[in-house]
Amino acid sequence: MAKFADATRKGLNAYERARAARTEMKDVLRQASLELSSAVDRDIALRLERERRPVRDASSFEAAGIIPPPIEMVIVLKLRQEAPVAVSVSLAELEFGELGYPVHLRWRGVAQSAGDRNGFESALVELLQSSYIGAKVAGLLKGRQDGEPPEDDV
Repeated sequence: MAKFADATRKGLNAYERARAARTEMKDVLRQASLELSSAVDRDIALRLERERRPVRDASSFEAAGIIPPPIEMVIVLKLRQEAPVAVSVSLAELEFGELGYPVHLRWRGVAQSAGDRNGFESALVELLQSSYIGAKVAGLLKGRQDGEPPEDDV
């Protein structure tokens, strides 16, 4: 019976470590948000949000509403602006490791992994430096929620 109690204690410990890692990542996002807001002179924030996405295209039965399509929950890094108009754009998808780290970030064919706080900060810096993300930020600052670059850039 002791093996079950020990396993439960290990599971609780793993949960606490994963929770601490996610809290650490949220702290990094808060700090980055302050710096971003200052850089663009606008109140914007980086946030982690859960999104429901279809796993694949709907089958004929699913499209007809006979059975529900399969979905998956995805964690997305979003940049959100509250005023003058509330808009947000998706920047990257994240996947957390069993203990929070490593965390994997993916955007437009780029994949970064971070094993600790410093790695997560470095991955965010690389993400924010990309022209693809720069276009999304520019679009957001012009009020475009679709993440497209400003129309005068097309």
